[in-house]
Amino acid sequence: VENCPFLVLQTKGELVAGREMSVIVEFTNPLKQTLENVTLRLEGPGVLRTIRKEF
Repeated sequence: VENCPFLVLQTKGELVAGREMSVIVEFTNPLKQTLENVTLRLEGPGVLRTIRKEF
């Protein structure tokens, strides 16, 4: 898909089902403009409720 960045996801610490964990999400903006008011949404049906983080 054009202008769709490749995402790199890394987990931090021990992964335990049902417990909170930290995730590092990295990508390079392929657009020629600065991103503003960005919302990142993480979800895993049956595993993780939807989490939204605004930047």
